[in-house]
Amino acid sequence: MGVPASGDDAEIGRLSTWSGFVGPLDEMPVSDVGRRIVGEAVDIVREFFTDHWLAASVAARSVPMMSLFEWPLTVPRCVVGFLELAARIAVLEPTGIVPLIGRQLRPTDRSGEFEHLRLVLEVAGLAHRAGWSIEVERATPSGSRPDLTLTRGGETVQLEVTNQGHSRRVRAVVEFSHDVRVRCWAVEAAHNVRCVVTSEELVTTDDLDEWFHLADEAAAATASDGQRRVVEFGPNQLTVMPAASEVQELYRGPVIGGDAWAPVDARLRQKAKQTAGGGLTWIRLDITPDLFMLTSLAPMGPPERLAAIQQNVTASLQDAPHVAGVVMSYMAIGDKTPPLTYVAKGPASPTLWLPDSTQRELAIAHGPAAMLRTLPGDRARISFILSGAATELGARRSPLGLGAWYDDEGNWLAWAFEELLWPSLDAILL
Repeated sequence: MGVPASGDDAEIGRLSTWSGFVGPLDEMPVSDVGRRIVGEAVDIVREFFTDHWLAASVAARSVPMMSLFEWPLTVPRCVVGFLELAARIAVLEPTGIVPLIGRQLRPTDRSGEFEHLRLVLEVAGLAHRAGWSIEVERATPSGSRPDLTLTRGGETVQLEVTNQGHSRRVRAVVEFSHDVRVRCWAVEAAHNVRCVVTSEELVTTDDLDEWFHLADEAAAATASDGQRRVVEFGPNQLTVMPAASEVQELYRGPVIGGDAWAPVDARLRQKAKQTAGGGLTWIRLDITPDLFMLTSLAPMGPPERLAAIQQNVTASLQDAPHVAGVVMSYMAIGDKTPPLTYVAKGPASPTLWLPDSTQRELAIAHGPAAMLRTLPGDRARISFILSGAATELGARRSPLGLGAWYDDEGNWLAWAFEELLWPSLDAILL
């Protein structure tokens, strides 16, 4: 998510170059060798994005890379995110596609274009590791130009990459929820506690200030005596508890009324139409967690949520027999949660005669499956692997099971570092 670049002119000017955006290397939580690698990463990112693009984005008061996963680089998680971005660019250089990807970049005050480009780099990096040859926007006989066309062993698969934004109706709730979560993380970091929030309605910024002032006082007390405390503000409730407490859900925001799936449905139908006539296609859709946290999907357990989303995707793609599947995912903070996997078995699936382990492997690769995978740098990804019409009734006609890449994504960065002859993260981070 792009965020406004606020502050005085000197601060905004500092953010207008990549060296300024990254900040002093000696203030980062990295070793001596880590500073050298970060310096290399800055050069890679600068060459790809250019200082001109960054300055234009800052001038528009929007810096797409200023998310909780990428900035500031005084946080280890953000150092890892920045190195990962540089590694994606650098590891793809031998393929010759980096300039073709980069031509999509233009200065903008909207983060959607940047997020799309970053997603293309992500998927291309995974494809390169898996041994697929990659072409960018190759024209098909039907005239469409999918983001990526992959070939390997005589097989060809199209990949269409997209990210789902928010309608104006939803944006206010999303921004409020984002603000609340950021404030919770600040309280947790300041007092080494855990915060759980249930928000029934939106409140103004002034009211948020008052609510979190009370929360900060409660957190200080809990850090001292280890007692759980509840801070209520109207119908909204924030619970402060010791950091070691186990909870299933850290935030539940105001439920968004209406059909929140409609924009996702429209996006899937659009991408299916764009790729029709070009062969088997996978769609990679990046979403925000608000689709699950702020809708009727929120109270569902993982199996029920997976079934509901698969049903929706099946309806969205009923007229798209060329679509093999959809990978829908979002990022989260935290690498302490063990990996989780939920798979669905179709009662009419011809794969039922296969061993359970094989069925599970097929479901993860081709769907339906839901999984949480930890990533380096205190991060995690929650992914839904959803079957398209091309895998109906277990007919695994796609030579590519995209879900398998995200099943093993946690090992991608170590592979890329080896390819680039960079030391391990353990040697880079303090």
